[in-house]
Amino acid sequence: MARMHVLSLLQVVFILSACSAQAFAEPAPEIPDRLKTVLSEAKTHYDAGRLPQAMALYDDVLSEVPDLAAALVARGACRMKLNEFEPAIMDFTRAIELDPDNQAAYGARATAWANVKRPDKALPDFDQIIRLRPNDANSYVVRGVTKANLGKPLAALADVDVALSLEPGNAKTHVVRGMIWQAVKQFVAARIAFESAVRADAASLEGHNKLALLLVTCPDASLRDYIRGIEHARECCKLTDYKQWQHLAMLGTAYAQAGQFSEAIKWQQSALDSAPAEAKPALEQRLALYREGKVFYKIASPPPRTTNL
Repeated sequence: MARMHVLSLLQVVFILSACSAQAFAEPAPEIPDRLKTVLSEAKTHYDAGRLPQAMALYDDVLSEVPDLAAALVARGACRMKLNEFEPAIMDFTRAIELDPDNQAAYGARATAWANVKRPDKALPDFDQIIRLRPNDANSYVVRGVTKANLGKPLAALADVDVALSLEPGNAKTHVVRGMIWQAVKQFVAARIAFESAVRADAASLEGHNKLALLLVTCPDASLRDYIRGIEHARECCKLTDYKQWQHLAMLGTAYAQAGQFSEAIKWQQSALDSAPAEAKPALEQRLALYREGKVFYKIASPPPRTTNL
C-alpha cells in the first residue's frame, strides 16, 4: 500500500510536548557546579530563541564532559530548531548510547527523523518511547501516525485505539483516527471519528474543521450534508472570534461547495483581507473560482444549489 502521509508532522507536536521537559532535565549531580550554571545559562538562551549562544555554551560543556547525555540532547534540540537535522540526530544517537532509557533522546531523534521524512527510522524510536512510557496515550498516537505514513493503516488504527482506551475523551486523538480512516476512503468511519472529536470537546477546532470539510466534499454523496458542513465551519469561526483567516476560508469553501457563491465570496474575501502575504495567492485563486461560480473541490456529482443555509 502506498504511504498515506497522514499528519506528516503530528509527531513533532506530540513528541515535543511530551519530551520537552526531559530534554532539559537536571544534569548528573557529579558534574561541577560551574558547568551546571553554564547549562542553566544555555537553557535561558534556548528559551529566548538565542540558539547560537545556547549552542556555544553546550559546546563548551561538552568539550569538558563529552559524555553528558543531557547536554547532548539539549544541543541536539538547538540543532533541530536550526534545521540541522543530521547533526542533531548524531547528538541524540550518542545520548542514547550513553543512556538507553533516555526518553527525551528517543523522542527528539524520532522528531528529527520525521522532519527529514524518514518515518521508517522514526518508528523504532517510538517503539522505545512506548517501552519506557507504556501508559502514555500520546506515545501510541505518534507511533500510529508513523505507521499510517508507512502505509500501515490497520496497525496505525490499533495504536490509536490503545490511545483512546487510555484517554477516551481526547479530541485530537479522535481527529487523528478520522484522518486515517479518511485516507483509506472509509468515509463513514471518518465522519464518526470527527463527530466523536466534537462531542469530546465542543471547542475542538480540528474536529469541527475536518468534519466540515468532509461533509461538504465527501466523494460519497450520501454522506454529504452542506447545512451541517456550514454549521461546523462557522463554529470554527465563532471559536476564533472570526479572526483566523484559515477558518474564514473554510467557511467560504463550505458555502461554495453548497452552491452559495455570494456567501462564499464574502467569507473568502474576509479570509484574504486577514491572511499573511504568503497565503494570499492561493486564496485569490479560490476567490476567482467562486466569482465564476466554480468550486475548488471537484467531486463526482455536482452539489445541489441550496438556499437559506
